[in-house]
Amino acid sequence: MMFISPILNKSTFGRVATLDGEVIGVIFGSRVGETTSYRMLQEDYTSELLQLLNLNDIERKVFVELTSMTNEAYSKLIRGKKIGKKLFNELISYLRDTKATKIYVYTDTMSNYGFYDHNGFVRLDEAVTVFNLPIGKLENTNFIYEYKL
Repeated sequence: MMFISPILNKSTFGRVATLDGEVIGVIFGSRVGETTSYRMLQEDYTSELLQLLNLNDIERKVFVELTSMTNEAYSKLIRGKKIGKKLFNELISYLRDTKATKIYVYTDTMSNYGFYDHNGFVRLDEAVTVFNLPIGKLENTNFIYEYKL
């Protein structure tokens, strides 16, 4: 919720993809100058963040492994089903209807950044972030992409 709440609070567009009654994909976007539509999550996540920061080495290792395994499982479930493309096309339609001319996306190597390379986005810049974890270094490359409508 610490990750998704700020996204929801700034979004003017949102769609959810389901399969057999389960959520398998989401997309949110925002257009400058439009009123946000998803301001329903206003909880304070300070205590949860502090709990994460205060994990001991073993708890941190479990958290990192759990997050990694969850991301891998999610990727396997949706890869090749064209769900991301369908959600992306709905966002494109919305932005074109509202006369937007460009889309900017921030993503990283822990996400499916290849989707943007494959779908006509131009990578504007990238930066590597290195996390020194008890189980070793974790490198994550962050990207900013642009897509002209």
